[in-house]
Amino acid sequence: MNDLSENQCQQLDQILNMFGNNDHLDADKILTIEPSDRKASALLDVLVKKGFITRVGETIDRHLPLIIHLEPSTELFLENGGFMANFKKQQTYTNTPTIVNIHNNGHNNVINTGDHSSIAAEFKKMAYADKMGNDAEISNLGPYLEADLRYHRKGRSNNGYSAKNSLEIDETGRPFYNIGFAIKPIIHWCLDWKYLLIIHNNSTYPAYNIKLDFISQQQFSKLEQPDKINNLQPGGNLPLNAEYECHIESTHVEADEILYPKIPRALNGLCLQISYLDERRKQHITFSTIADQEIVNIKSDFDKP
Repeated sequence: MNDLSENQCQQLDQILNMFGNNDHLDADKILTIEPSDRKASALLDVLVKKGFITRVGETIDRHLPLIIHLEPSTELFLENGGFMANFKKQQTYTNTPTIVNIHNNGHNNVINTGDHSSIAAEFKKMAYADKMGNDAEISNLGPYLEADLRYHRKGRSNNGYSAKNSLEIDETGRPFYNIGFAIKPIIHWCLDWKYLLIIHNNSTYPAYNIKLDFISQQQFSKLEQPDKINNLQPGGNLPLNAEYECHIESTHVEADEILYPKIPRALNGLCLQISYLDERRKQHITFSTIADQEIVNIKSDFDKP
């Protein structure tokens, strides 16, 4: 905390408070607190290092991720005053003569700097750190689901001529669209892509009651959902149909440019939250994000009890 200024501590607290009752946040909202995307990204790195957030959906063309996920450990930290409380406490320690008394809690030494409450606070802090470490270790022993997006096919269908085409009148007075060999007509196109979204259990533990939720504005047009009561055994997979379609008004050349990539640019940033239970009914979460023509999986460091 010594290397953080008062202003930076205020900004970090503001970022954490922006989540409100949600556990995820659009990263671009951080720019209302820190306009520089480089500095905003550096602030997020501090929160990641502290274990308070997870960055989801990194791309090569920007410093900020697409989504920020809030870890459960943050609630207690904010209740205790957040970064500003620690900053003020540090300022008090800096201006107070240090009286060093060393106490042993069984496996660590606790230093009392003259504040009679510091011993209890240090013991509480160590107990909390031990608990978080144990919880993280137990979390790694649970199931781990990852998503893979397998391309199936894509295509375009003609839904009729656009009124934007040149309209002329023939010798009988009837209107007609002047469309010839050298003229590319403007068409109402429906573009669609079809996939298999395959959920893999890449662990030696079974997963139960798998649930999929979009946490981004980008979404598939259709996504097959697993049954409400379900399970996925170790090494198993669950294939689900996914589809994306869009409607445009253009020539076939422009339509084919949009249709060219196997994953359309409009799906870049799509983030899917995969939540599932282990045998102890503890919830685990994997974030699957489409970034730069591939799907990236990140498991939440701290799963929900």
